[in-house]
Amino acid sequence: TYTVQVERQFYVFENPTITVSIDWDRPNEIFNFIGRHMFIKGSITENGGPLIATITLTGQETKTILANGSYTFKLPSVGTYTVQVERQFYVFENPTITVSIDWDRPNEIFNFIGRHMFIKGSITENGDPLIATITLTGQETKTILANGSYIFELPLPGTYTVQVEKQFYVFDFPTMTVSIDWGHPNEIFNFIGRHMFVKGSVTENGSPSIGAVVSIGISSCTTSEDGSYIFKIQEPGEYIISVFKEYYCFSPREESISINYFAPSHKKDFLAAPLYIKGSITSYDGTLIEATITVTGDYSTSTLAVKDSYYIPIPIYGTYTIMPEKEYWCFRPASKTFVDLSSGVKADFEGGIPPIIEGITPNKGKNTEKVSVTITGAFFSTNTTALLLDKKGSLTFTGTTSIVFVFDIIGIKPGTYSLILANNGYSSTLTDCFFVSAELSYIRINPENIYLSDEQTVIFTASGYDRFDYKLDLDYLWEASCGTISRTTGTWTNFTAGTLGTTGSITASQGAITKTATITILGASFLSIEGPSTQTAGYSATWTIRALDRNNNFASSYNSKIKIMGQDINVSQGIATWTKIFEKSGTETITCYDIRLESISGSTTVYIEPQEALSITVSADDISVDIGSTTIFAYVTDKFGNPVRDGTIVRLQIIDGTGSLNTSVLTTENGTATAILFSRKVEKKIIKGEVGLIDDTKDIEFLPGETKNLSLLVEDSIAGSNIIFTCISYDSYENHTPDFFATVTFESNYPYCVTYTIRGSRTFHLLFTKSGTYTATITANGLFAEVSFTVHPSYLNRLKIDVPDEIVVGSWSYMNVFAYDSYNNQIEPKDVIIKDSMGAISSREISPTKYEVKIDMMGSNTIIARIGLIKGTITVYVLGTPTKECVYGSNLATITISAGSFDSPYKIFIATQTTNLPPGNIGFGLSVTSDKKGSGTFVLEVPYKDSDNDNIVDGTDIDERTLLIYHYENGRWRTLISKPIPEKNVVIGTTSTLSLFALAGSSGASKVLKKVPVFPNPYRYWEKNKHKGKIAFGDKNSPPGSEKRLPSPVTIRIFNSTGELILEKENLVNHGYWEWYPGNIASGVYFYQLKYGKDKVFGKIGIIK
Repeated sequence: TYTVQVERQFYVFENPTITVSIDWDRPNEIFNFIGRHMFIKGSITENGGPLIATITLTGQETKTILANGSYTFKLPSVGTYTVQVERQFYVFENPTITVSIDWDRPNEIFNFIGRHMFIKGSITENGDPLIATITLTGQETKTILANGSYIFELPLPGTYTVQVEKQFYVFDFPTMTVSIDWGHPNEIFNFIGRHMFVKGSVTENGSPSIGAVVSIGISSCTTSEDGSYIFKIQEPGEYIISVFKEYYCFSPREESISINYFAPSHKKDFLAAPLYIKGSITSYDGTLIEATITVTGDYSTSTLAVKDSYYIPIPIYGTYTIMPEKEYWCFRPASKTFVDLSSGVKADFEGGIPPIIEGITPNKGKNTEKVSVTITGAFFSTNTTALLLDKKGSLTFTGTTSIVFVFDIIGIKPGTYSLILANNGYSSTLTDCFFVSAELSYIRINPENIYLSDEQTVIFTASGYDRFDYKLDLDYLWEASCGTISRTTGTWTNFTAGTLGTTGSITASQGAITKTATITILGASFLSIEGPSTQTAGYSATWTIRALDRNNNFASSYNSKIKIMGQDINVSQGIATWTKIFEKSGTETITCYDIRLESISGSTTVYIEPQEALSITVSADDISVDIGSTTIFAYVTDKFGNPVRDGTIVRLQIIDGTGSLNTSVLTTENGTATAILFSRKVEKKIIKGEVGLIDDTKDIEFLPGETKNLSLLVEDSIAGSNIIFTCISYDSYENHTPDFFATVTFESNYPYCVTYTIRGSRTFHLLFTKSGTYTATITANGLFAEVSFTVHPSYLNRLKIDVPDEIVVGSWSYMNVFAYDSYNNQIEPKDVIIKDSMGAISSREISPTKYEVKIDMMGSNTIIARIGLIKGTITVYVLGTPTKECVYGSNLATITISAGSFDSPYKIFIATQTTNLPPGNIGFGLSVTSDKKGSGTFVLEVPYKDSDNDNIVDGTDIDERTLLIYHYENGRWRTLISKPIPEKNVVIGTTSTLSLFALAGSSGASKVLKKVPVFPNPYRYWEKNKHKGKIAFGDKNSPPGSEKRLPSPVTIRIFNSTGELILEKENLVNHGYWEWYPGNIASGVYFYQLKYGKDKVFGKIGIIK
């Protein structure tokens, strides 16, 4: 028995140990071993370029290396390994990946992409750098003093806040917050600061006002020798600025200002003027007089003696009252008050001496004659006037201590009056000093003429008047016939009527003046109504009305007109009749009353019975089956619409529909018969009601009940087809329920939550493109139902091939073949045919998706996998050996590697590099690198396009004959030894270093830029729909190479009218045009700058709202 075992470091074998028994029957054996290299490798890049980072392998062993763009871990044994990438201030999409290494999966490629995490920006004022404090808070906290620019490199993803601060400055957005992660690894925040201050001057008549106190908020300062002041403002906000100086007022007195980013500074000037009260004091005739002036106010009180004019300086704003005084004098006005005095004012006063009144004789008179009055007192003159009420007196005598006036008081209302005396408008008053009396002329009695029943009591009042119709306050003497009175004197009396059917009077008198009122006592006290107590509707009946006295005796002497139920009839000798037809059934009250005296009245009641049934109406409400029953009403009426007599027989029956009635024979009560209808089925039913030969029908609908059950129906389908969903809802009796909102949600990969209104059942369609098993859930009204279904992949649409980065000529390598439908769902491939473009490939199947391939020719090759008409391709580079010259090519460039340039198998990387290109480039650059360090001379061929052979590179204005290859070295672009081959449209150069390369040549940029159109210009907002809200730089419809197309790459800057940069697009790669969406930008003139290489062009854009 023998055992054979194979081993090699970093390799795994399918069956590394095999045992066999050797004997006559089995003298020999062949064991073939297949080994597979175990490793994990990959790249670490940022923006397509190599990135230095730390790579850690953990698993069967632990290793940490510093990788520069790529890494390889050779694995000692099978097992589970974890690869983790780290670099300070960088975030990776999937920084940690775990894989199981075994025979079926001996190696793996993990490519890591890193992104630099930082926040940076500028801090400027009017375009110049500004020193300010910048604070970063978030996963860490930092504060720095920045001079015009700043940068924070971030240790971890997370939410960060950047805040800028500077004393006396305001910023447009001082605090900015951003979430940093793989999708958003960095941010630029530019801060613009503006200095906050208020300044100005205080002047008086054009000269500086020194020492004035200017206040803003809680701060204040004093004006300098030139009258100026300045405040530096700490915080934005609303402020009030004011000025104070004793004995001065200012214009404006104070002013509100708003300090913010848009208005950070203000200039406020104030004008000063003296604060005073001045004026003159004169007598009524204009003569200047001496007096005393008293000023009282919020902050001072002063008294001074003045002659003719005065001037009083006021120390401070406030409310002030000024009042003149002189013995025996009074002034017009008596005083003046100035509320919130804030400027110099003038106040003039006029004075005079009023008369003094000591007494008046006589002190009374009648309003039927004139009266002469003697007034005693002082300061009388021929100019003295007198008023009694509105009566002006006639002056008949003037003395030093007395004066006589005659007053015409004829027609004045009786009462007590005051006397007013005046000298030249300055008056004195003697209050309530003269009484005016009057004589009675006539009397009025209320009520004047009245009708009464026997023994009825009523109040009479009397009022007396003089000949001028003024009411007098007097007592009167009362006398009455046909009754009795309660009092014989006074302004009123109670009268009680006597016997029936008499006429009398009542009299009020005062001396010879009398007034009489007429009293008529009617011949009855009550009315009685006699007639039937019941009556059938629609038939007439007669009632008799009789007059009765207070003792209920028939009053045959009563003759009058009465009103009965709105109708007037005559009563003769105490009796009358009345006939009426009533149509409405029920109890009616019949009332009547005397139209002259409503207290003589009577009433009775009669019950009106309905006629026989003439109409029936069946009624009921629609109802939910949850309730299960509804009440049926049958209304039976006569010809006048009156409910029929109770007990009328009614028959009900269901003539269409299912269900049952609790009874079919009913009797009416108050014209209505009721029954109960039962049903659990949603349907419309017809109920018929009958009374004798009269009938009526009613449609009643039983509605679905509350939803108690939900279901969702769906069938499996394939990706890309509309899947039909049916939502069904039921009540407790399996009736479809009415409209309600239902929400259908999908688990797994379907990103939808669909809301539908369902009535019983609702069908909708959804398109699923991702294969897999889904669960759909319908929820509504606290109920839910769910269903699972499968979406299978659609038909084969494409194949994808995956091979290792390194394929060495003549060696077996793994290749994966993946099949997908048109929606990128994976399908298990079957019957795969594998070929290559060079006819040098061998393959063998390991599993439906995994193959081993071997290529026997080096250089670029295309591997093709085919299933029927569907194929997948991948271009591979088969590594050559260092002992022979190898040529590697792509659509970007071709590089020739001479023998001996590398000391082991190598691979060349050729990729696009579009950033940091030299001026005059044609729009792309190349990154040419190798996985190993080489030496020697390499030949580089870079193609370009000139499809029309006009010696101008397509899409540019560059002359192909000026093209050179440029090499990026030590931060600068330098030319290689190179030359263009126009007939082949390539540029060939030699180099000894693989790095960044680009094509560039002479450009007619200035000529092109000057002719680039900008349209529309001006841009009118009301036409924005016409231009789709944008301004175009360059004409995209012009052919390639046209001077109207925008060169690429170009830098575009847009400034407002103050020169502030509002938009910048640096090194903008374009297709001959670029579109700017100005949005809600303000109206005005804006300037643009186009920069292409070293050439610049400026222009204007008008924006009109």
